[in-house]
Amino acid sequence: NAEIARYARRYTDRVTIIPTVVDVQRYIPKDSYDLSPDGIARVAWIGTSVTAQHLLSHQGAFRSLALRRPFTLECIGVGDDFRIPGVVVRAIPWSAGTEAELLRSCDVGVMPLPNNDFAKGKSGLKIIQYLSAGLPVLASAVGANCDIINEGHSGLLSRSIEDFRIKLDRLLAERDLRAELGIAGRNVAMQKFSLQSHIDRFAEIVA
Repeated sequence: NAEIARYARRYTDRVTIIPTVVDVQRYIPKDSYDLSPDGIARVAWIGTSVTAQHLLSHQGAFRSLALRRPFTLECIGVGDDFRIPGVVVRAIPWSAGTEAELLRSCDVGVMPLPNNDFAKGKSGLKIIQYLSAGLPVLASAVGANCDIINEGHSGLLSRSIEDFRIKLDRLLAERDLRAELGIAGRNVAMQKFSLQSHIDRFAEIVA
């Protein structure tokens, strides 16, 4: 990403940014943006038990929102012992064979991050996975997230924990906004972050 490229250019001018990509064809995009009949939204987060600390950095926002709106936090890739007090959390084992369909079954994808050097160096993979599945995305305005998401078009960016809560509340409340962002995001994933769109460039650079 741009943050890592800036660091590398301190030592060489032979730096090329190739963004993280996914095989978009593995992801069947959502075909409905209605919530389930019980009105309980499903908020997706995918990662590992190590990076789950980034979810905890925003646990206050999730707790506050849970007091006013029903939702489950679908945490793909965390351990069974992962908890956020006051929030309904479902810990789901990660599998390459199930991740695409699990994401498609959710209503919103999130990527909260603290504003530190480690977070600025992250690739934004989970955002690209959400976009590929047609999920509307909310992410912290940190590092590569700002390069991937066109604010208000292909997703929403938050600049504080309270801003994150407000925007997640809005996404869960507004079906048309979820559809607009989800459909636009899928198109962005296909055009800019698919394996197919970058494979020739990668081969040319390393040849």
